Amino acid sequence: MRIRISLESEKPVSLPISYSYPLQSAIYKILSDVIPESHDFGLTANGRTLRPFTFSRLLGRKQRINEGSISLTPPISLHFSSPLEDYVQAFANGLMKNGGIRLLGAKLDLISIEVEPTLPETKCIVAKTISPITVYSTLMTADGRKKTYFYNPVEKDFAIQIRENLNRKASALGNSVRAGESFSFKLASRPVQRIVKYKDFTQIAWDFRFELQADPELISIAYDWGLGSKNAQGFGMIKTIERR
Repeated sequence: MRIRISLESEKPVSLPISYSYPLQSAIYKILSDVIPESHDFGLTANGRTLRPFTFSRLLGRKQRINEGSISLTPPISLHFSSPLEDYVQAFANGLMKNGGIRLLGAKLDLISIEVEPTLPETKCIVAKTISPITVYSTLMTADGRKKTYFYNPVEKDFAIQIRENLNRKASALGNSVRAGESFSFKLASRPVQRIVKYKDFTQIAWDFRFELQADPELISIAYDWGLGSKNAQGFGMIKTIERR
């Protein structure tokens, strides 16, 4: 389930370029007013705990990027999504209860909440990112230190990681469907690299258009939960351009 939130402010909102952590914190604050244990809630698959939601970048009527910051002219929109309908409803209820979002001292007043259409059953979509996708592996160096390797979308292993991540999400949801030979992930535009600071960590992520072929249930999971890793940190939300 997906919702689009429209927000208003008396003046343009200035944020650091990497604002995913404060925005995630604001989202958790709203959720916790309805679901007190929301920050610890997750679904488990193969020993991993997955947070079942994602959100987009903020989009203002106008956007101006300065050195190290971005200014958004209201109204400002935010997309929020989860494969768990109750989770989305809890966030919507929290927004209405709070009257909006408080983000780094700025009060963004709620204008409206719109439920986005459910994706019709399909085996193929063309889509674009509305928050960048990050895919990575944690490797061990020769001297025993951990090293994070971020995949580039042009690498074959990027699509493999996308597939395996979707399989884990399906497992976490108790869905028996898995991506097999019919799975296909193809770039439809040149990927644009995004360097995102999250707390003290640096994430490498990518914006692009792509074609995804898979079982309809896996495409639905991608649409509602996002693609790749760190979805609950504001990565991997997609918007459908067309179905095939």
